[in-house]
Amino acid sequence: MAIATRFPRKLIKQLPPGSCQRSEHPGIFQLRAGTRAVRLVVINDLRPLPHNAPWRLFSSDEAQRRLALQQYHPRSEIGVHLHNLIAHYQFGDGNMAHTFEDMQREARAWIIEHYLDQLAPEDRLKGLDPEDIFKHYAPEQRLKGLDAEERLKGLDEATIEAWLAKQRRDH
Repeated sequence: MAIATRFPRKLIKQLPPGSCQRSEHPGIFQLRAGTRAVRLVVINDLRPLPHNAPWRLFSSDEAQRRLALQQYHPRSEIGVHLHNLIAHYQFGDGNMAHTFEDMQREARAWIIEHYLDQLAPEDRLKGLDPEDIFKHYAPEQRLKGLDAEERLKGLDEATIEAWLAKQRRDH
């Protein structure tokens, strides 16, 4: 595989005629160099589609780089760090993490901002201890929507009787 930002005209002229064939995808060429077959990716000629964004981040055309930066969606903390590095150094945009811990914190925040709302509730709760979740809600919120029988499940009869007796005395 060979990668170039622009089509290498001088190099292609040095090859035998017919050694460079276009593929069905713009920006992708098949080269025959001696006995070797080489796939050539010309970054500036790739279609401006999201799946080409990682390549186009390195285009020599600033407009293409900016569009690619908008289309590029990192799927890992390292990908987020790469996104921020490119944004910072090429355009003066983005957050530049100073330590690995900064990078992890910023990447998590970015992932939460861009992906958390796309997850189903059961996926968001995976791996969480119910006790930790319950700590964030008042008892009234945790019981909301439960009928009386569901609220009483798990309580022993003596506890229920004691509560009823107190209610009768107080009212």
